[in-house]
Amino acid sequence: MYKFLEDSPVRITCHACGKAHEKKMKWMKKNKTLKCKKCDKKIDLTTQDVKKAVKEIAQAISAFEIALGKMHKAAIKVKNHKSSAKRMRKPAPAAPTPTPVAKEKRSFV
Repeated sequence: MYKFLEDSPVRITCHACGKAHEKKMKWMKKNKTLKCKKCDKKIDLTTQDVKKAVKEIAQAISAFEIALGKMHKAAIKVKNHKSSAKRMRKPAPAAPTPTPVAKEKRSFV
């Protein structure tokens, strides 16, 4: 599991009083119950509802992380392509500057 995924917050609401608790994903996976700070009731983290929610959050974060990785690789590829194109492009030869031509004087005699 990626560190980003482990440190992602999961919000659990107490069914008794409605108090929302926020814990990290790694904490949720290690523990089976959460004691509500407001009403002191235990929230069972092993129920299907909670397991399903944690699984969905993990999948969403994982998909997000994969998408970020792909975007990062694409950005690096574009950056490298642009910099190599700049290196490969030869500068255009400088246009010769026209030298002034002196007009000949003609005589019509």
